[in-house]
Amino acid sequence: MKAPLLILLLLFCSSFGFAQSDIPVLGTDRPESGQRIIWHNNAFYLLLQVQAEIGGENAVLLKLDADGSLLWARAVGTPGRDLVNDLAPHQDGVLVLGRMVEPGNPNVIDDVFLHYFEADGSIGWSRYFGRTTGGDDEHADAVFTTDAGNIAVVMHEAVGEDRPAYITLLQDNGSPIWGTQLRQENLDWIFPAAGLEHAGRFWIAGAASLADGTEEAFWVTLNTAGQPLSWYSMTVTDNQPSSIRQIIPLQGGCLLVGTVGAETPDLLLVWADENGNQVLTRRFHDPEGAHLLAASGGYQRADGRVVVVANRFEATSGVEGTGLWLLVEEDGTLAECRRIGQGREVIMQLIPGPTGTIAATGSTFPAGSTAGDATFLQWPDNWWEAPENCLSEPWLPEPAALAWNSRSGGAFTQPWLAEANHQMVDVPYFLDEKPPLCCPDQDTLYASICAGEAFEGFTKAGNHRYQVDSVGDCGLDRLLVLEVKDTAEVSGLEVQASDCSQPNGEIRLVASGDSLQFSLSGGPFQTEPQFEELSPGVYTLVAELPNGCTARVDSVVVAADCPVYLPTAFSPNGDGRNDVLQLYIPLTETAEVLFFQVFDRYGGLVYEGSGPLSAVQWDGRVNGQLVNPGVYTCVGLVQLPLKKVEIAQAVTVTR
Repeated sequence: MKAPLLILLLLFCSSFGFAQSDIPVLGTDRPESGQRIIWHNNAFYLLLQVQAEIGGENAVLLKLDADGSLLWARAVGTPGRDLVNDLAPHQDGVLVLGRMVEPGNPNVIDDVFLHYFEADGSIGWSRYFGRTTGGDDEHADAVFTTDAGNIAVVMHEAVGEDRPAYITLLQDNGSPIWGTQLRQENLDWIFPAAGLEHAGRFWIAGAASLADGTEEAFWVTLNTAGQPLSWYSMTVTDNQPSSIRQIIPLQGGCLLVGTVGAETPDLLLVWADENGNQVLTRRFHDPEGAHLLAASGGYQRADGRVVVVANRFEATSGVEGTGLWLLVEEDGTLAECRRIGQGREVIMQLIPGPTGTIAATGSTFPAGSTAGDATFLQWPDNWWEAPENCLSEPWLPEPAALAWNSRSGGAFTQPWLAEANHQMVDVPYFLDEKPPLCCPDQDTLYASICAGEAFEGFTKAGNHRYQVDSVGDCGLDRLLVLEVKDTAEVSGLEVQASDCSQPNGEIRLVASGDSLQFSLSGGPFQTEPQFEELSPGVYTLVAELPNGCTARVDSVVVAADCPVYLPTAFSPNGDGRNDVLQLYIPLTETAEVLFFQVFDRYGGLVYEGSGPLSAVQWDGRVNGQLVNPGVYTCVGLVQLPLKKVEIAQAVTVTR
């Protein structure tokens, strides 16, 4: 078996001051999985489930500093098998809740254990709860501390046809205060999964079973004396099983996170007000038919949106999956979904960490192995606004319709769950250094373009994903965070030609945009959109915004407004005056006659010429003979600098 790994992502991948190229790996040669994580008194506490060296399993508690460096590791257990369930802060240390198999019991009957660890890793005290008669089998569910400094433990009966749940309240030293038995006349068994104190109430949630075998989600609220205040139990209309796994406190109530469905479970979100009344329900379905299973943790951000953690499993796979983080709006709309891992990861719990960070724990499974390796991840809480490297999600869950039949009621009794007595033993646990895992070299790319431009084929602002090659075996998609800036817009031009004798052409732009500046053919920028005293020529104009985005207009022509003169009469009599007909233009060196034709009064062509201005002349003859005096029609086209002038005029031939 491949040696399992404890993955410590101490600084999570190049952004916000979290910079590293590889992920450090620590662990032992035994299978491990991260179960719970808390941030308490400036330290992380990480609760692991670890396979014992000789049979069974043990609880392992790690303490890490704010950077993720290991301070101490403590593995404890009993002569039986210890399975961990929950972790909670208490005084200067932490509480570890789980269940253990009674030693030497052939019926594998379990009891509940509760350990208090001091800040230095030493055991302050331990408590065991369970009955040893009648085949009773107690399983641990949740532990939390109250505003008054007491400890609430949630557990349930795991055998028999009638399986109630128990809520017990302990003093800060583990001594009992009261115990409440949770039953409901229509339910065969009650299986709590989460509990907390919020808005002056104890909230307990999980799954229950009807007499017909239907599994349903439930939650109850109690006062701090253990007396019931409300019971909410729901059956999905199509009899699909449902359950609640996590309770996230909100302003004005709680968000209950769970699962609904059997063959391809969906993610279930139920909003409840401060009295426990259901106010909103959402069901998210995987478009590809994968399983969506809720995990523990999550929290409400300052902006009102809620971070929810879940896992996505392929329908045909075993334990391998993908950890998901959902960002949910107050109205239940899914704002964003992201993932961590390469399809072999499971996330168990997510929490707010030190200021500006969030953290999570879970497990990763080496390819071809069902033995998980524990993970500890930490990254900035503004990850949602500026995505991190190594985290990507091309898939989003789709909301599906969900209807409920609700019931209320339930009977409560108050027995005390008997204390058991077991031996606590120390179990050695040592960390070994492991080769690092890879981290993609540049999974997130930030770019800025002006409106109308494109980057990697994308023209719209927002987050875009596309495939790129990456170092190692990570193979994640690239996330492009694209900003599209406003740009100037030129909607019109006014151009005035220049005289031949002096440069007095003009160009005026009609443009839109704030604080625009204008430039002509690479010249200095000015605030006025008008350029004057221009010579004939071809110009390029640029309108620029303060953000650097520009609008460009090429090939703007300022023509030469020069007169073209053709005499109205000439006398080809050989006296040396007005003997030829020709065009007169001030800019003779840059003018060319494209064509020039003379017609008699019957429409006959008597002359035709083109070329340089000086070469186009009619001497009044046709085939060497002078034409008769009279009126003749002249047409032509002359190319001036940046302008063409048409000729259409009558000319009189005299003697």
